[in-house]
Amino acid sequence: MGSAVDGVEDLFVPGLLDLDALATLTERSLLLVNAKAGPGGSGVKELAAVGVRRIWGALDYDALDSLVVGRG
Repeated sequence: MGSAVDGVEDLFVPGLLDLDALATLTERSLLLVNAKAGPGGSGVKELAAVGVRRIWGALDYDALDSLVVGRG
């Protein structure tokens, strides 16, 4: 990976939900790609698999659902 210009190291794309687009972006960008996980979007594992380096809002919603559903 090449170095970023003028000290910018990250690209934050909180509204980009398409995994194919994220994969293309991470492959082509000189910057580390940051994205947001959560409802309506992909989970941590999916984002990491396409090369996202920093994941915001990375709550494990499946685990949370299990806890809430498991309550009596």
